[in-house]
Amino acid sequence: MEGWTGQDCKKAICKQGCSELHGSCDTPGECVCKYGWQGLLCDECLPYPGCVHGTCMKPWTCTCEKNWGGLLCDKDLNYCGTHKPCVNGGTCLNTRESLAEGRGKKTRAGGSRCIR
Repeated sequence: MEGWTGQDCKKAICKQGCSELHGSCDTPGECVCKYGWQGLLCDECLPYPGCVHGTCMKPWTCTCEKNWGGLLCDKDLNYCGTHKPCVNGGTCLNTRESLAEGRGKKTRAGGSRCIR
């Protein structure tokens, strides 16, 4: 029978490309994802709920993109690069608190401090 395999033709042949690790099928041509996986071929993990600037390699994780940190990848680790708060030739310095600090003339915009 077409779409079936196995000794008694009782095992469905899943959609072509369906992940053998993260997908399965009961009827030919489908691809049903296991818990924690998504996508047409069940090859995309579901990230940790609330993950903002991150991705996952396995379900329920949040691996941060460059310059982002925290459990949800929502902490800006490069405030200067992201917000560019300095004006009039000022140079921004990132600190642990993701704020710009320094001293100098009127070289800042908003609440950031910049050096000149």
